[in-house]
Amino acid sequence: LVFVNGLPLGLFELKRPGEQNATIRGAFNQIQTYKNQIPDVFTWNQVTVISDGVSARAGTFSGRFEHFAPWKTVDGVTVEPGDIPQIEVLVRGLFRPDVFLDLVHHFVVFSDERAGALKKVAKYHQYWAVRKALSRTVDAVNGDGRIGVVWHTQGSGKSLEMHCYTGAIMRHPQMRNPTVVVVTDRNDLDNQLFEEVFASSRPDAPLPEAPVQADSMQHLKDLLGSRGVGGIVFTTIQKFGLSPDDRDAGRSYPRLSDRDNIVVIVDEAHRSNYDFIDGFARNVRDALPKASFIGFTGTPIEAKDKSTTQVFGDYISTYDLTQAVDDGATVKVYYEPRLARVELPPDVLPDVDEEFAEATSGTEQEAAERLKSRWAKVEAVIGAEKRIKELCADLVTHWEARKATLDGKCMVVAMSRRIAAEMYTEIVALRPDWHSDDD
Repeated sequence: LVFVNGLPLGLFELKRPGEQNATIRGAFNQIQTYKNQIPDVFTWNQVTVISDGVSARAGTFSGRFEHFAPWKTVDGVTVEPGDIPQIEVLVRGLFRPDVFLDLVHHFVVFSDERAGALKKVAKYHQYWAVRKALSRTVDAVNGDGRIGVVWHTQGSGKSLEMHCYTGAIMRHPQMRNPTVVVVTDRNDLDNQLFEEVFASSRPDAPLPEAPVQADSMQHLKDLLGSRGVGGIVFTTIQKFGLSPDDRDAGRSYPRLSDRDNIVVIVDEAHRSNYDFIDGFARNVRDALPKASFIGFTGTPIEAKDKSTTQVFGDYISTYDLTQAVDDGATVKVYYEPRLARVELPPDVLPDVDEEFAEATSGTEQEAAERLKSRWAKVEAVIGAEKRIKELCADLVTHWEARKATLDGKCMVVAMSRRIAAEMYTEIVALRPDWHSDDD
């Protein structure tokens, strides 16, 4: 046990190498036994560590085995330093007094699951990304308002990072009780982030107050225009739009606040929906001219995308797919090419060749091939009846072969809704028993 002022906030289950069940999984199973036999030991527990004597993972006692993860840095700069065993890196990195207390204070959250409340603790890449973002935020408020971009690959816990960052920045003494505005570009993402991540927080979670979701353009203006301090406001970028009358009159978006301690968090900051130069993002700047901006994204910013860095600044932290797979945060994705020819009617081919020659004149062969590939992705051609039949026959054969040896599920991603619907119809024609009236 790890005691802080007499409270058992940490727990280690260490297996001796060479013994039976001396595995990470064996250590995890032992924690489950403790939960049943001595539940009181977990009353104050914040971090649980399981180890086989060499490898080590940290998580919480209520988390599933896959929620436990290695802690791979001591100082937040060097990952997997030298030949130091994982257990030593974890102890020196996570249980350093300042890091451990900070982790307990700002990086332990709860979520409501079907089986009950689930306690979560940040992983090393999440913790250090937020710490760096906090430092950059204080600098940005006193500077040009560009905090930066956190690029952490899909599935690595970006929502938890945004949650912990919000709680920590609102409690930061130099921020003077700031207002945080969380911006997404779709209603479903706004609802998901608000309801499942932020609004489900408990009073003892990192957020100092309950978030509020703007339900209209006017509601957003009321929330931001009347607020003097504090507050967590959720909105879609479209609610920063102008009314038809304002657009026709050539008016700019009204200024809502001149405060400099407003932080705008933008989810999936790389996407074109934000239209950083002349569109919605410009309206955010007009409404909150002294606000500071931070972007979170699961996709790297393209080198030619200058507008995103102009708004947010440079990368704060990166955590790519290779790192995530190595840490067990996400699983590998395997690509297997399967030939499904795209056939064009003979009377269309001359027009295709002529337009292609015009589009690719003066270009190199590689560029020409790229343009040809892009041009060929026409929905009507990709979704031709003959091609759909071939695809579905191959899909059914492939799926049945996989199902015979492995459990799991299948997802079909199509170019359009029409193609998806026609593929479903064709698959059901091949396998009628796969149809369900609930679909």
